[in-house]
Amino acid sequence: MKAIEEKKKFLVLGIASALAVLLAGHVATAVAGTSGTFSTTGSMNISRAAHTATLLNNGKVLITGGVTKEINGGTSNLPWQDSIPLSSAELYNPATGTFTPTGDMTISRAFHTATVLNTGKVLITGAYLDVRAELYDPATGTFTPTGIMTISRTFHTATLLPNGQVLIAGGLTGGIYPQASVLSSAELYDPATGTFTSTGNMTGAHLFHTATLLANGLVLITGEPYYGGEYTAELYNPATGTFTHTGQMVNMLGRWGHTATLLNNGRVLIAGGGGSPQGAELYDPDTGTFAPTGDMTSPRTWHAATLLNNGQILMAGGYAYYCGWAASELYDPSTGTFASTGDMTVGRFYHTTTLLQNGQVLVAGGESVDPPPLSNAELYTPPYVLVQIDIKSTSGLKCFNQNERGVIPVAIFGSDALNVANIDIGSLWLQGLSVKVTGKSNKYLAHFEDINKDGYDDLIIQFQDSDGWVVPGSDYATLKGKLYNGTQIMGQDTICIIP
Repeated sequence: MKAIEEKKKFLVLGIASALAVLLAGHVATAVAGTSGTFSTTGSMNISRAAHTATLLNNGKVLITGGVTKEINGGTSNLPWQDSIPLSSAELYNPATGTFTPTGDMTISRAFHTATVLNTGKVLITGAYLDVRAELYDPATGTFTPTGIMTISRTFHTATLLPNGQVLIAGGLTGGIYPQASVLSSAELYDPATGTFTSTGNMTGAHLFHTATLLANGLVLITGEPYYGGEYTAELYNPATGTFTHTGQMVNMLGRWGHTATLLNNGRVLIAGGGGSPQGAELYDPDTGTFAPTGDMTSPRTWHAATLLNNGQILMAGGYAYYCGWAASELYDPSTGTFASTGDMTVGRFYHTTTLLQNGQVLVAGGESVDPPPLSNAELYTPPYVLVQIDIKSTSGLKCFNQNERGVIPVAIFGSDALNVANIDIGSLWLQGLSVKVTGKSNKYLAHFEDINKDGYDDLIIQFQDSDGWVVPGSDYATLKGKLYNGTQIMGQDTICIIP
């Protein structure tokens, strides 16, 4: 039986030394320390901005559409003006670090959306004055038409709901902004029928907004309302098909070109964008309210935010000081603060960031200082590498009595990226608890065993329990230690505490 079934658990491995990654055709050097680093990878086959980048179930990344070179030598720094939209698509393979063409879309698209369905296919919606949608099939590498949207949209949002349908909300229709109309309407795509149907309207029209699926199944919409709209945030309820306003954002005028990222604790980090380019706030679904959190180290709009495997948020690039911004930073939910991390190799906005299965982040395309858009790409290597751990009580459950005595077993799972024999067992501690020792030789109570039968040894450690090692109400415990080479390790796993 697999040791991890209830939930993925992560051991966070901080790398202090340089890590050389040999990829076919090139070498990318990732020096991962406390700040993380960016390094170049293969370039796309064509320059793109305002495109999509979607992680497929096979681990590859699908790149679709966007805009490329300026028309007639245009010099606008707004990619939707004087630019050529694309119908082409390509795939990034993390194993080789290369991009290769795949089938073309049925029409050209930019400022559109790409959503992975439960079937593994990708729904593509949105185009300038075009209501047609399509599906990408990774098995065949082809796009085929699907249903017709109720109205043409760009700059909209598309959110996969728990029932498998996709919520399409807001955006722009009828032309080029600011002459076009901003939408309050929304619709649902049903993969079972391949059709779009209208659902309830938002309480106000939204453009350059965000839509975030919450743990409770509702969808949070944030952004500056248009046409006299009163509320900067609202919730969509799939059960009723209606939108209702929720708490007012800290920035009362709202934001645009910002990011909204669901944290592992269920809250949503709202950061940057017009209206408050350096500010950030948290939405709490339990109370329906927004509250300030630490400011970013740099202002940014049209940036990208990525939830890393260690629970931190990578803020990469954005538009600032009249150009694409290379500075990036990390948000730590445990402290509510931002800290600078490695700079990108080039400043970008209207780019994409995609978390890969190996824990790295692919950054692709975008605008920089002058047209045309960029074709190059790079990889962010976080200061942490994902491996799995499991903390259990001696009964095999994940709940602990606050006052019980005994031992707490913890499994650290080996993989091709982690040889658990390199862990300094004596350095490990769990929420202040030390590894239990036995006998006159003070031998550590630990052993190696492939408990999940994956071909890699795992390390099973017994920690000496004591009163009050975590407080009632805690929902996770932290493990820290190091490898024999001095590399620091840290990990967390979900638990429950019985008073």
